[in-house]
Amino acid sequence: MKAFFKTCLAELCLMVITLLVVGFIFYLSPLEPAYGRLCLIWLLFIDGCYLIIRFWLFNHQVQLKAQLAKRDQELYDLKSQMLRQQKDLDDYFIHWIHQIKTPIAAIRLMLDSQVELSKNDLEQQMLAIDNYTRTALAYLKIQNPATDLMIQPIVLDDLIAPLLQRYRWSFIYNHTRLEYHPIKDQVITDGNWTQLMIEQILNNALKYGKGTLITIRYNSQDQILLISDQGLGIPDSDLKKIFDKGYSGFNGQLHCESSGLGLYLVDQISQRLHQKVTVISEPGQGTCFTITFNNQLTKL
Repeated sequence: MKAFFKTCLAELCLMVITLLVVGFIFYLSPLEPAYGRLCLIWLLFIDGCYLIIRFWLFNHQVQLKAQLAKRDQELYDLKSQMLRQQKDLDDYFIHWIHQIKTPIAAIRLMLDSQVELSKNDLEQQMLAIDNYTRTALAYLKIQNPATDLMIQPIVLDDLIAPLLQRYRWSFIYNHTRLEYHPIKDQVITDGNWTQLMIEQILNNALKYGKGTLITIRYNSQDQILLISDQGLGIPDSDLKKIFDKGYSGFNGQLHCESSGLGLYLVDQISQRLHQKVTVISEPGQGTCFTITFNNQLTKL
């Protein structure tokens, strides 16, 4: 209100002066006092209408300025978000280029070497290139909130069996044992994204549980998929941060190929699908990841 009166202070002064002048004129004139009072009442009425209209226009202008300031702030925030996303993409793909050079260089070294090529070695390097490529594509897709989801019933073994086939050479190459019985239970989810979740967790288990036992089982009553290994385990200091983007932790630093992106993708997909992911780990004893599925078809 104070701001309004400040904007129309000149008009208010003019109105008061006008009323005083008119009142003084009628006071000195020989006309009936009733005419003077009537004239003053009309002046007050006109001034009041003017002030009401002026106050409405003032409020409308204030609201427009507030909306404009809000839009400017939203635009600024959007630009800042886009710049951050662009920087994240630039940082990731610079790191990705350096990563993918490693298996390519290894293959080139094998081809240039006089030693007979090992199919297992080639399979490992090709799998690494495939993983880096698939992860990069998944990273781009998960950044787009408009990415469509196809929620439908799907047999878990249809998701897991192809992954075990793809990673069979890793199990053989690293002398890693597998405990898995085909899971014929159905879950309601997006098959492609859930398979990527399982793949990232399995890839972690193979990376940090070399030469141990990896177990995959399903609790049909609680609709929980468990993927566990008996490898290095995760230190307590890393456990709360493993889903952060780019965080590779102590174990990741021991493996220069670790990007710190796999479990970040797991967490992002978990949020999109409302499939809770938990992890229990003890250094030197291994790690167990769980994925809890929805118990009914919902529109996500």
